[in-house]
Amino acid sequence: MQVCLLSGDKKLRDFVSEVVGTDMLDVGEKPTGAELCVFDFEPGSGLPSFSTMGSWNHLFLVDPNHLTTFSDQVQGRPVCLLLKPVTRPALEAFLVSFRQLWASRFDHPREAAALRSDRDELLQHLLQANLRLQQYDQERTNFLARALHDLRTPLTSLRGICGLLLEGEVGPLNAQQRELLERLQSSAARLGRMSSGMFELSVQGRVQRAPQLEASDIAKCVSRALQEVCSLVQEKQLNVISHVVPAPKTMFMESQQIEQLLINLLENACKFTPRNGRIDVYGDTVSWDFDHSTTKSSSESPNAYRIDIRDSGPGIAPAMLDAIFEQYTSLGGGDDRSRCGLGLAICKLAATAHGGRIWASSASDGATFSLVLPLDPRQTDVRFRRLSEEGRPRSAQAV
Repeated sequence: MQVCLLSGDKKLRDFVSEVVGTDMLDVGEKPTGAELCVFDFEPGSGLPSFSTMGSWNHLFLVDPNHLTTFSDQVQGRPVCLLLKPVTRPALEAFLVSFRQLWASRFDHPREAAALRSDRDELLQHLLQANLRLQQYDQERTNFLARALHDLRTPLTSLRGICGLLLEGEVGPLNAQQRELLERLQSSAARLGRMSSGMFELSVQGRVQRAPQLEASDIAKCVSRALQEVCSLVQEKQLNVISHVVPAPKTMFMESQQIEQLLINLLENACKFTPRNGRIDVYGDTVSWDFDHSTTKSSSESPNAYRIDIRDSGPGIAPAMLDAIFEQYTSLGGGDDRSRCGLGLAICKLAATAHGGRIWASSASDGATFSLVLPLDPRQTDVRFRRLSEEGRPRSAQAV
């Protein structure tokens, strides 16, 4: 089955091409040879001719603000549409259904003809229900983003109050009081990081935000991340060994975001490593091929920094090594680390935003999470080259 996308949005083309894979045709003015045509609708762009293809062979990507204009142009025809920004699970679910429908036309032609009239009637109701579900999902996401944004203010105040108490500004503390306050401050900091990460996930694709690249020290980021998880390390009496080599060249990144990424990975390792277990943190520059995600010849000049966090906890099922980084993976319990919550999804979001890559590998004696970041994303990713030419990117507005 061949899929053709008609869109002037390069980011959208890259996204659809990644989801569709090898079935993706080159973008052109006419969908010649394509079984499914995906149209990025814009007011004034017009609609395709439904005479050459059935309306069910078209998928429209429509901005919620343009629904009225789109409805006027469709004029009551039953059409398939997804609201923008399109999520990967929604597009994948549509493609699976379409492939099954397309195959049935050839496997059971007589049955397909007999059911066509009933299908058209049901299709209209399903499309309306699908549209409402997408609208409800966007409303839910917007509410969640606002709630998480507002949650960060009281958390910041709570951490500040804990800091004042620990510094003795309102009186001396005994050892037990200090320990409890330190644990409270650590929990508040962790909750603050989680809310910030969940906020980034909730607005993903809705607010354009590029990392604020600045000259940073990756070794210091690793050191600060290790300090943040000290309470977890001490609680389980873990042996954490750092083998981090400072980068010989200046790295450009948003250090706070990368530090959060490393904290999430270290917290994950601490959570699943048994008491008195071991965690090794390795870091060094590498020559990396970002197009094929492989190591290049060692004779070439390093262009990236690689960090590996290896623990002695349980392994990860091979089938789940990629799924654990998806935010829609369901939560598990106990020692099942194939379902690790939103922390790893936040890690993937930060790594991708920097033009890097993150992945997991597993063995009988533990798991390893690996991260590769370009020393300067502007030299390895066309997105950052464009941003550097246009000037400093604008910060995202609060939702």
